Amino acid sequence: MERYEEKQKARLEAWYKSWENKFCTSDHVKVYWLLTLLIPEPSEMSSEYNSVVARNEKLKNSIKNGEVDFEAADFADKINIATLTRLGRTKDAQYIEGLRQARINKRNELIERQKIVKAAEEREAALNQQINLLNQRVAQAQAEARQAQMDADDNRIKARNIEIQRMNGY
Repeated sequence: MERYEEKQKARLEAWYKSWENKFCTSDHVKVYWLLTLLIPEPSEMSSEYNSVVARNEKLKNSIKNGEVDFEAADFADKINIATLTRLGRTKDAQYIEGLRQARINKRNELIERQKIVKAAEEREAALNQQINLLNQRVAQAQAEARQAQMDADDNRIKARNIEIQRMNGY
């Protein structure tokens, strides 16, 4: 374990040096998350092996697929704001904070639009279900009406036949 910790410390130092004189980006944050959140895989004989591998794959995929892009960018902005503030560059820090807030507002608006769309889709699905149910009831009523008409026609024919038989003296 000590060897792992040494390697981890060296990786983190190399990571920091890769951007220490530049602005932190969301990609820097994602690399940091991979460095710090991936769990070393235990022996294949370990009962935890499958769950650790699955967790690590899920983390890698969420970073690779862009699922955490917003959070990574927000984290990078916070680091840059803190760095600029520490360096006395408050106007730059405020500017980045303004951009960060605009991005947060835009994301919140997108989330709200998605909620509205989802609610509309759910209402549409419910209405379609009701329409289908009504169509089934109409079809059933039409079938019952056809059957009633056929029964009525049969009864008229029977009545006419009985009348003809009476007229003929049967």
